[in-house]
Amino acid sequence: MATISITDLVHPSASVTINDAAPLAQAKLTQLSFASIPVVGDLVKPVDQCSFREADAGATINSPSLLLASPIGLSIGVGENATLRVRAGKDRQLFDQEDITPDVILIGPNQCWLGLELATTLGATLSATLDGVGVSATDSKEVAFGTDVLFTANGAPLPSLLQALKTLLEEFAVGASATTVRNQPVNTVRTIGRTGSVQVAASYTLPMSINPLASAALPFQYQLTVQPATTIQVTGSITLTGEFSTRSYRSAENTLVFGLYKKKQTTFAASFTAGVGVSTDVNGADLLSPVLNAVFGPPNVAVMQLDDEDSVELKNALKSSVSQSFSVAMNACCSASVADEAALVYSIDLTEAVDETNQAISSALRGDWSAFAGLSNAKEIRNIVREVKERNHHITFNLLGVFNATSIHDYLSSSTILHDGNGQIVLVNKSEAESISATDTPYAAKPDKLRAALSQDFIATISYGAAAGSANGKLALKSFTVRQSYLDFNLKPAPQDLRKYILLGRALGIPVENSWDAFLQSNAKLASAKCYIDVQYGIDQVLQIFYADPVRRVARTQAELDQIGRNTKIALLDRTSGTDSARAMALSSPTIWQAMLDSGNPNNFALIDGLAGLPSATVGAISADYIDIAWWSDAMQRIPAKLTAVLNALDTSTTANPLLDLAFMARQKELQAVLSGITAKTKSAFGDGWGLAVIQACAAGTGSAQMDLSCGSQIAHYEEGSPIAAVASG
Repeated sequence: MATISITDLVHPSASVTINDAAPLAQAKLTQLSFASIPVVGDLVKPVDQCSFREADAGATINSPSLLLASPIGLSIGVGENATLRVRAGKDRQLFDQEDITPDVILIGPNQCWLGLELATTLGATLSATLDGVGVSATDSKEVAFGTDVLFTANGAPLPSLLQALKTLLEEFAVGASATTVRNQPVNTVRTIGRTGSVQVAASYTLPMSINPLASAALPFQYQLTVQPATTIQVTGSITLTGEFSTRSYRSAENTLVFGLYKKKQTTFAASFTAGVGVSTDVNGADLLSPVLNAVFGPPNVAVMQLDDEDSVELKNALKSSVSQSFSVAMNACCSASVADEAALVYSIDLTEAVDETNQAISSALRGDWSAFAGLSNAKEIRNIVREVKERNHHITFNLLGVFNATSIHDYLSSSTILHDGNGQIVLVNKSEAESISATDTPYAAKPDKLRAALSQDFIATISYGAAAGSANGKLALKSFTVRQSYLDFNLKPAPQDLRKYILLGRALGIPVENSWDAFLQSNAKLASAKCYIDVQYGIDQVLQIFYADPVRRVARTQAELDQIGRNTKIALLDRTSGTDSARAMALSSPTIWQAMLDSGNPNNFALIDGLAGLPSATVGAISADYIDIAWWSDAMQRIPAKLTAVLNALDTSTTANPLLDLAFMARQKELQAVLSGITAKTKSAFGDGWGLAVIQACAAGTGSAQMDLSCGSQIAHYEEGSPIAAVASG
């Protein structure tokens, strides 16, 4: 029998003896020294009546490498390197009460768990031929190993802390092999905590939506054929990098609950790597080719012959941007900030598919968890990969300025790819990229600058699209759709952030259920929130955006446009906010609005009856509303006259190719000049939710809208204004 000394700063030392066959005995554990808590005095008490919940200790282990079922060296530092923890009925569950996990381990009134965790350091990287610790290596080699054991009274008193500690030390083991995991005793939990990477899906089909846009600053090329598929599918694998805990729980003789958990107060970095069915080159899997093939057609792409340097840069930028977008989706699913959260959890029947199960466990211990998805005896309890798919996550790829390109080759060779951190991705001219990029991060864009750029190009695109679509087949751009999107991800949202998303959806005609209001009211602290909205317009809707009567080409008056802008602003205001209530009052008052128009100077608005006496910050917010609406109204009023001139020139042109008609090209140039002047003054507000909603209002709600809304485990997806799916993750 091996004897372990137990000491603290108050009591004489005590000891406990354990079986020589126990892993800790073989690793030569000789002492547990508690420097800050008098644990020795609690050894005679029932385990559930200890004076502590957690006690740090210094464990003396002379041969720690023997804990691993591999030749890799393992060391344990001096000082406090171990934690003894007690969880009784009053704690309600074994792990943190705020853990977001569907496999919660509840504690009954006559039960108590005792656990020990050791902080260790791996001496080298685990070999791919050996089992490991559930997470593949990064630069960090620190690993925490833990074991918890359940004690139940069953009509008799619970054992003393000393008796329970003896059992715990004998059953403590590192689940670093399939055999060890399979053979762990019933009512034990073993954990391994480590920073690193895990593959969570070997095959995942990622939808990508393509949104071609025109720049107002350049001539529009009607003869360029850009008719992308609405959505393309790219297949690949998913890897997560972060701080993880691997947990195995033998809940019954034939049942093992095996899972991967994200550590609290951390986030994932997700990487999507193109794989099956995707072309490869010397740089590995290529995401760029399927995107370009879908947009321009394989024959056109085949003759592009991009320089290697341009090709490599675009491929690297796209991979980085797609991975960033996917990281947003994964973190939105696994969003707990104050507790550990399950990412992948399976309940495994150990009596079936023994060989396949052992292989799946071994692969998971080496960092590849994807095999469980196809294991017949593994019941899925949670899988955030599946939840991302259920949330209809897809990548939106915006092609800024593609309709202005003289050739596909020139467009690609002069462009780069940026993302905004929320998931928006753009292919943009390098010169324009300089004005929106964030210099501190490769391929990153400033979200507000990118939104403004997308808004500018959206206005230009719908203007040119209206001209082309009404040309009775005279121009090459015959099939035309354009989309406007909004994407926001907030890791630590305030209630007003979620309220903004709800109101935006409703302003677009999406019936966001009242259950979201109830959810907001009952949750003072919110997990991360994500809102994605996409509105798609065809030619008929585009004409309605610019004309009160598209058939007779009758433009809206400034008063009509002002009213649309005001009504849309009001619909997005949160009436529970004092400032928003005052803004709604000012926007809904014809007298105050006319007074602001008459003044024209926001610096004097504080003198207007109805605004006088309001806090300066409130008047400032009202002034900002006025500026947004007045700018937008002016912009939308100036476009129709030039657009009508273009359409009239097309109607009267007798030239086979209107692009050779000098009159038409002159009117086209005038439209371009107006658009350039308008978009040069684009306000950032047009890039947020109001800009999206006010265009839909002009289109009388005829745009095809879809929305994804999530906050923590609350999830909803809408298409064509109807709820499609609403699921709750553990």
